[in-house]
Amino acid sequence: LEVNAHLVFQELPELGRLHRTLGDRVQFLGLSWERFQTTVSMDQSLKDLAETMERHGLRWPTLVLNDEVKPETFFAQLELECQTVPQTWLVDDSGRVLFQVEAVLDAAAVDEIVSKVEALG
Repeated sequence: LEVNAHLVFQELPELGRLHRTLGDRVQFLGLSWERFQTTVSMDQSLKDLAETMERHGLRWPTLVLNDEVKPETFFAQLELECQTVPQTWLVDDSGRVLFQVEAVLDAAAVDEIVSKVEALG
């Protein structure tokens, strides 16, 4: 598993822009991977996550994987070939992946996601 915390933080402004643009039309759900590479307690991880979300104005629920979940198992169960973080997915109500970014979310990717949502009606 490749997790680059700097890259994850780098995309937060674009995630915020995406949420401001589409938050009233689509549901957002975050998944925190930090427990894969940390030695701090779960309580500290939750506190750090809440502070980061608040600092960047991000307002959506985020799931935090616990220490018992191993990255290899997690990716295998989801049948994910790309085992890097961050990733951003646009999934429809039936669970079909409409668009997937397997890298840092940038302005061009946000624009493409917005276009795909607008095309859906």
